[in-house]
Amino acid sequence: MSSEHTFLQLNVKLDPLTGKLSVTGNIDFHVNCDASTLEFWLHRDLKITELSGANIDSYVCENGEVTMPWMTEAVVLKIKLKHPVSQDDRVSFSINYSGCLGIITEWETNRLTPEWVE
Repeated sequence: MSSEHTFLQLNVKLDPLTGKLSVTGNIDFHVNCDASTLEFWLHRDLKITELSGANIDSYVCENGEVTMPWMTEAVVLKIKLKHPVSQDDRVSFSINYSGCLGIITEWETNRLTPEWVE
């Protein structure tokens, strides 16, 4: 694996009174295996308004198999690459997303209220 680090530059705005969350930023990392598609988990109530990068072809959010009980509120963000990457190749993209986290589940994760932010 590359000795270079993953770089996340995310600007996050939280409004506990309304439950609104908005994020703009850049993600830069080296993949740990060959891939033509990247997968990330994202809260289902957050909507992507922009996702772009030199090797980004398209993206979609869809329901995925939940392997951890506290992730029932998540969807899988699948990013299709224009060109497949090999292990240790660098991938960079910018992303903007926002939404209201809303419903609190039994695990009480992803909470954004006037009393509590998690």
